[in-house]
Amino acid sequence: MKQKITFYLLLFTVVLFIFQMVNSNKVLRSYEQQWVANQNALSLLQQAKDSLESRLDDEQYFTLEGNTGASTYFEGRDLKQLEQRLMDAIYEMNLKKADNPLIPFEGMSGTFFFNKVKVLNHKWVIADFSDGTYWGEVLLGYKISEADQIEFKVIDQLLYPQTTGVD
Repeated sequence: MKQKITFYLLLFTVVLFIFQMVNSNKVLRSYEQQWVANQNALSLLQQAKDSLESRLDDEQYFTLEGNTGASTYFEGRDLKQLEQRLMDAIYEMNLKKADNPLIPFEGMSGTFFFNKVKVLNHKWVIADFSDGTYWGEVLLGYKISEADQIEFKVIDQLLYPQTTGVD
């Protein structure tokens, strides 16, 4: 009788051991698959991050701070404040009742107003304008005088043709 109990106990232990081995292998394979999936996701995330950083570097080049020549030109000045001052000076033109002197077109369905402004470097600004129906862009040159006054000059302009919406 003692031998049968020992035999069954040993058999139970072997079956339990085999069950644990099979179960552990399944769990291990599952964790390996999750790890590989996570590594792939991390790789894709890193690629996306690198791509965004590259695009951001390209975008930053055409700014006062990102362009070395432009930042050297205004050495010793707060570039963010200067950029904001330039943008404010252009947006203030929207407050005038007459046609905007920086937009070389007469408004056809109203007065042209500036919508967006981007300071490109130490000499140029590009701006988008619209009158609600027509829109365009203007490239402005600017100078800051010794008296700290900003002077703008229209370098080039573009008025987009109105689309009729018919295909």
